[in-house]
Amino acid sequence: IKDGVEDVKRHQADHAINTRTTQRLDFYGKIEEIEWREIKVGDVLVVLTDEEIPADCVVLSCGGIQGPVGYVE
Repeated sequence: IKDGVEDVKRHQADHAINTRTTQRLDFYGKIEEIEWREIKVGDVLVVLTDEEIPADCVVLSCGGIQGPVGYVE
């Protein structure tokens, strides 16, 4: 029973994370809003201040008021 309860909680947590939204540049350079589960290898994501992103992303460029500075926690 304990394992079943843990599996249900893990499934609920995975669903909550996978349905978060982010922004992606499409083929034509337009920004579209998608869910995390729709992210594919090679997608270019637009990440705004204090926005969470999946851990397996590579930062290509950053910028802001302080210049090209990025902070990863």
